[in-house]
Amino acid sequence: MTYEDRNANGSTNGVAQAPRAPEAPPSLDFALSPLDKVRVRILPVATEGAVSVLELNDYVQYEFTLRPGDYRILPGDELTIHFGADPKLEYILVVRPDGKITLANIAELTAMGKTPLELTAEIDHAYRDRLSRPAASVNVTKTNTARVELSGKVPVQADGTIVIPKLGSFPAAGIETGKLGTMLSEKASAYFGTPLLVRLTRLPAASSGIGVIGFDDKLSITADGMIALPELGLIDTTGRSVSELQTAIGQALGRRYKSPLAVFVGLETSEARVVYVDGEIGRPGMYPLAASMTLLKALAVAGGTRETADLRSVMVIRRDKANDVVVYSKNLRVISDQSVRENDIFLLPQDIVLVTKSGVAKANQWVDQYITRMLPFSRNVSYSYNQGETAISR
Repeated sequence: MTYEDRNANGSTNGVAQAPRAPEAPPSLDFALSPLDKVRVRILPVATEGAVSVLELNDYVQYEFTLRPGDYRILPGDELTIHFGADPKLEYILVVRPDGKITLANIAELTAMGKTPLELTAEIDHAYRDRLSRPAASVNVTKTNTARVELSGKVPVQADGTIVIPKLGSFPAAGIETGKLGTMLSEKASAYFGTPLLVRLTRLPAASSGIGVIGFDDKLSITADGMIALPELGLIDTTGRSVSELQTAIGQALGRRYKSPLAVFVGLETSEARVVYVDGEIGRPGMYPLAASMTLLKALAVAGGTRETADLRSVMVIRRDKANDVVVYSKNLRVISDQSVRENDIFLLPQDIVLVTKSGVAKANQWVDQYITRMLPFSRNVSYSYNQGETAISR
């Protein structure tokens, strides 16, 4: 196997020519690696006029209100009853859960489902033997208790239903909140004998700390390339880029949820998506590979070069797609528009940038350190070094 670098003038001196430096910034959407950290956000799509469809583990908040028109008495209502024949005679009664009221051991009347005028007529009839002209009047002084009993929050259960106290079980999963509201209103109006309307609010699963809707967290890719999401389980990231992982999560959500959901995936940190800068520079070390990072930008991030640096031969060592090592030798001694175009190449993940010391005598030092020791080669290799270019052959 023979491979070599390209010098500052673009000429080569070996049998096989090294790949040309990229002309445009490389995409950073490379395949994800084990131990990378990604941020995943899953949010409902908020669109004007969008229909809200209930899902498993959602919560339904409901509140029944009176339908416009004649009010009909409900259990829990507080009634104040006056008698014109005896102004001192007054009852304050709460309608029992069975819908009835008791008038001082005189009569037990059903109040639920009746208007105050209808109940007044029944009271007058009940007191006809005690008062010649009862002239009763019924006022509904409080209805809060009734409304509290007819409001609450219930989950969409595993079988796709919700259970409303007193009204029973209703299908909910996959049903629009408007349709469910109509069913509940009809059932409640028939049960309580008074026109009622229900106001429904869908609370996504994340509102109660359950489920994946509203999810926003940083996840670590496991050593075997998996990430885990609530309700979706394990998702394989092997060979997938950030955008491909985002698509895969979206497809998994589409198979489970009917409501439109937006998925956002971003790379937070990566042990693989870094470059190494070493040698005669201010701060040698490992640096995250930022978007459109070039050789000159990497040197600037690493604190610039030292006075002892040989800027005529700044090395970029990388592996190509065939897993062979390619060494670029770039002349950064003269900075001009033409020099930058020819020598300031875009960096790729795991690139090694090396700034050697001045003098040809130091050339073998970096060859031994960064190729023989760091890269998995056979020791049976030979090196030849000329100013500005290097050939390495087996």
